[in-house]
Amino acid sequence: MSQGAYTIQYGETTIAYDLDYGARKTLSISVEPNLRVHVVAPFDTNPDAVAARVRKRAPWILRQQRELERYLPQTPPRRYVSGETHRYLGRQYRLKVSAGTPERVKLTRGRLYIDTTDKDNP
Repeated sequence: MSQGAYTIQYGETTIAYDLDYGARKTLSISVEPNLRVHVVAPFDTNPDAVAARVRKRAPWILRQQRELERYLPQTPPRRYVSGETHRYLGRQYRLKVSAGTPERVKLTRGRLYIDTTDKDNP
């Protein structure tokens, strides 16, 4: 049974966590690879008691998030200039920007073609 999202304050850091209740005897705290904190508690656990336990485990949670953050993909911000690649419908396409009227975007032969009146405006 899902209860929703909660937050606690630990020093200057806010820790957000999802709380679910289940048929358990103990409380479980896990940090997922996407850095989300997931808590599963026994059905009769008070949400304040869960928050207290999360606050107590905050140093461990932050350590886990820092460790997992190292493995997140580091993708540079995309620019809209000729030669840059962009994903569309799960595939990678090279961009070709040119001056043209009317302004339009076409996908032809594995390339994204953009015709724009202001070619120099990224």
